[in-house]
Amino acid sequence: MFDYSILEVVRLCGLETVGSPSRKGEQKVKCPFVSGKTFDVNVTTSTYKCWHDCTGCPGNGKGGVLALYRMFHSECETNKDAAKQIHSALYGDLKTGSKDYEARKAQIIKPQKEVQKTKYASPDEIDGAYRVLLSLLPLKEKHKSNLLSRGMSAKGIEDGLYRSIPENKEEMYVLMQKLNDMNIKLDGVPGFYKKGNSYRISLPGLYDKNTKTFFYGSGFFVPSFGRNGKIFSMQIRMDDTYLSRFPAKQAKRRRYIWFTSSGYDSGCQAINRATYGVVDGTPRNAGNVVYVTEGALKAQVAHDIDHKHRQFCAISGIANSEAFRKFVRTQKKAGCKILVDAFDMDRNEKDTVKNAIDKLYAIAEEEGLPLQPFAWDERFKGIDDYLLHCRDERIQQQIIMEICKTA
Repeated sequence: MFDYSILEVVRLCGLETVGSPSRKGEQKVKCPFVSGKTFDVNVTTSTYKCWHDCTGCPGNGKGGVLALYRMFHSECETNKDAAKQIHSALYGDLKTGSKDYEARKAQIIKPQKEVQKTKYASPDEIDGAYRVLLSLLPLKEKHKSNLLSRGMSAKGIEDGLYRSIPENKEEMYVLMQKLNDMNIKLDGVPGFYKKGNSYRISLPGLYDKNTKTFFYGSGFFVPSFGRNGKIFSMQIRMDDTYLSRFPAKQAKRRRYIWFTSSGYDSGCQAINRATYGVVDGTPRNAGNVVYVTEGALKAQVAHDIDHKHRQFCAISGIANSEAFRKFVRTQKKAGCKILVDAFDMDRNEKDTVKNAIDKLYAIAEEEGLPLQPFAWDERFKGIDDYLLHCRDERIQQQIIMEICKTA
C-alpha cells in the first residue's frame, strides 16, 4: 500500500487531468505524447491504462504507479529508485509514523468512500436475472428500426434479446418495483446494486450543473452470449439524442457502454470477454472455423444475415488483448482449426487500428491458433456492412432472374 495517491504522482509528472474521478476511481489524464488523447489512472488500484495502442508509446498500454513515474523520470532505473524519489518529493525529511508525517499523509491521501463489495453470482444466476430483466422491457420502435436497418431479420432480433432501457424516472421505478416484488436474487449481477433493503439498477444519465437538470439516457441493451448460449454480460447502445449532449469525442466513446454497477455497494463490474452470435438461443458451433470481429452487435448482425451460416464471435474492442487471448485459448481447446480475422477494414487508414490488430495476430500466433485474413471490398468498413451488401446483391439478382423468366 502506497502512502500517496496516484493523482499526486500525476502532478509530480507534470500531467494535466480532465474532470474528476468517477465513482469507480477512474481519472482521465491528458496524454503528453499525442495531442487530443487521454489515458486513465485508477485512484483505487494505483494503476494506469491507455486504450489507444499508439506506435512507440513508452507506457506499454498499462502499468502501476511506479512505472508511470519512471516514464517521466528516466534517472530512476528501478521501481525502488522511483519509490524513494516520490516519497522524498512528497514527504521530504519527515519521519514515517511521526505526527507531522501523518498530518502530511492526511493532506495527500483523501479518504475514499468504503464500498461494500460482493462476489459475482453464478453464471446461471446472471443469465437468469438478465433474462427476467429483458422480459420486463419492450423494444421500442426506434430501436427495432435501427436493428432492421442493419439487415437483421425479425427472428434475429428476437434471438438477440434486444430491449430498450428505461428512459425516465417513472419507467425505471416501475421496472425495479416489479423486479423487487419478484424476489429475484440480484446480488453479484453486474448492473444491479443495493440501497437499503432493495435493489437498484445502474443506468446512464447526465446531470447538467448549469440547469440543475438530470437527463436520463436512452438506448437499448445488447446482450453478450457465451459458448453455452447463456448471457454473461450486457452493453447499452446509446441513442444519438442522448449523445448529442456530449462533445463529439466523448460521444463517440460513449456509443457503447457496459451495463455495470462497479463502485456501488454490492455492485459488480461487467464481465468483459468474447461473445458469440446466437441462433435459437445458442451459438452454431458448426465446423472448425470461427470468425472473430469487434463488438457484440456486429457479431450478432453478421451471424444473422450470413447466408453461409458461419459462426461469428466478437471481443468488445480491438484493444482488448487480454479477452482475445482467453478467447483464442477457448477456441483451441474446443477444437477450432481456423480462426478468421473479420475486424474492420479501416485498419488501412488508421495506424492505431492496424497496430492493435497486428498485436492480436501476434497473440494468436503465440497461442498456436494463427489468425487467417479475410479481406473484402474496402468500401464496406465492417463485416456486417459487407454481408448486408452481399445479401442485397443476391436479392437483386434473384429479382432480375424472376423478371427474365416471365419476360
